[in-house]
Amino acid sequence: MPSTMYTNRGALKLLAGAALMLAGRYLVSRLLSTERPIEAPKKWRPEEFTWLKCPGGNIVYVESEGQKNAQPLVFIHGLNANRYQWFYQRARFKKDFRLIYIDLPGHGRSPRPRDLSIKTLGEDLKYILDYLELQSPYIYGHSMGGMQALQYAADAKAAINAKGLIIHHTTFTNPVRTCAFSTILSPIQFPVLRPFLRLASNLELPFWILCVINYLNGTTSAFFRYIFFTGKQTSAQLQYMTELSVGVSPAVVAQSLLEMFKYDLSEKLKDVNVPVLIISAFNDRLTVPAASYIMQSKIKNAELRLLHQGHLSLIENPSGVNRVLASFLQPLSNPDLTASPDRP
Repeated sequence: MPSTMYTNRGALKLLAGAALMLAGRYLVSRLLSTERPIEAPKKWRPEEFTWLKCPGGNIVYVESEGQKNAQPLVFIHGLNANRYQWFYQRARFKKDFRLIYIDLPGHGRSPRPRDLSIKTLGEDLKYILDYLELQSPYIYGHSMGGMQALQYAADAKAAINAKGLIIHHTTFTNPVRTCAFSTILSPIQFPVLRPFLRLASNLELPFWILCVINYLNGTTSAFFRYIFFTGKQTSAQLQYMTELSVGVSPAVVAQSLLEMFKYDLSEKLKDVNVPVLIISAFNDRLTVPAASYIMQSKIKNAELRLLHQGHLSLIENPSGVNRVLASFLQPLSNPDLTASPDRP
């Protein structure tokens, strides 16, 4: 009898461990989030989509919806996400704009990248705008997507095809220098970070298995909560963004970070020749507000708006972000944009 009891206890512990390993993300997301009445983000069916092969070799998935003759608004997501991060902005602006979503190379439905340098991504963006024959679009980039937009604008100078840029939680230089952990990360960038990222790039399968395990057991949820959010996100929002992240290869993430270490537009910000809205946040741990103040001072026609969320404020505080966006877009496009305050 005692041996049977110990065997049952062992089996129960094993089952409990397995359950935590496979479904810990639900518990962690609940414990680290704040439930409130807001629509849970979800994916949508595309209206139109295509894959474009850019001159640099990258193949990019591009999706669009809305009236053909409406003002174009181009969305470029950040690292470790895809077009579905724009759920709340899509809900707010799809009736007023023609929306175009770009999946960065190696993200979403874009296949494995050929070249992830920010310089090449800027050239890719120019090709996409030209191919789609977009006339004076707004370009809205978040994090790494903002780097791509800034690179395109700085390289194009007066020839830029854009009515304005929205640069959201984006830096103008190596992000190690402008994150909240720069004093820790800067000294170890060459001896530790670069070799580790090269290892992750070369050992894709074991790192991807580790990422899946961390996603299932809730480690990824805890990481996202404390790095990207401030605790005001709902559990559905937290689970949504971690689910998007697990679809991106660790090798692509590593290669992207290595390329971002080389990125620096410090001397080229003066060449940006369109109105720019810079959205920053006091609690953004990945891009501190000081970087946004520098961009505001160096870009001729830049407006800075500060929020109180973290790096994923577009998910955590969509109504606040959308109000800021509407106030920037409204004077230049549709005067009725701000007439619907109850939209998400």
